[in-house]
Amino acid sequence: MRPSVKYLVMILVTLMALSIFSNGKYIGWSIRSISFIVLTFAIGPGLLVNGILKEFIGRARPKNILEFGGDRLFSPAYFPSDQCAHNCSFVSGDVAFAFAFISFPLLLTGKKKKVGLLVCLLFGKSIAFYRLATGAHFLSDTVIAGLLSILVALICYIVIEERQSLQN
Repeated sequence: MRPSVKYLVMILVTLMALSIFSNGKYIGWSIRSISFIVLTFAIGPGLLVNGILKEFIGRARPKNILEFGGDRLFSPAYFPSDQCAHNCSFVSGDVAFAFAFISFPLLLTGKKKKVGLLVCLLFGKSIAFYRLATGAHFLSDTVIAGLLSILVALICYIVIEERQSLQN
């Protein structure tokens, strides 16, 4: 596990504990809102990307395929392959993690929400370009990772946050 993931988990656990013990007085976010953020990161980058797709698709990274000086064969996205055994190229965990930050501005309103969404999208795009430039991922790896994280964030938001506002 990368240090950035460990630090984010520690921060989110601390925020959740503060929210639980203070009824949201100190941080201004409810347990429900923090749970939404935690679930977005746990389900998207955690379970779907790093737990399932990266481990079972088996796609070699671009820098490891024959065309770029490696010893592995190219395999298309979405199809299981035997060219990588662990921590494979499809999909990008770093990009999924970066785009999952979109969960934070979803909790905001008005102009802050729009600016926050734009910043998160630019952050995710910059991480995607970096991963492409270093030969760590194909374009499809980064696009699918970003879309998957955004989709998970939106589903979690609808299930957790919107459902609550409909009940009130």
